[in-house]
Amino acid sequence: MNILYLSYDGMTDPLGQSQVLPYLKGLSKEGYHIHLLSYEKEDRYKEYSDKIRQICNEANIS
Repeated sequence: MNILYLSYDGMTDPLGQSQVLPYLKGLSKEGYHIHLLSYEKEDRYKEYSDKIRQICNEANIS
């Protein structure tokens, strides 16, 4: 099953890292194919994009 997850909160924001990403990682472990679209704040994205990209890659979240 494919899931498109839309989030107005960025994954570089505290809420994205503490709640959204763990939730999506759990779904991915259950066999769901996750596609994530989030609205990132430019300054936070520049600072944390590599970390978020690594987390998503490890969890097979595109």
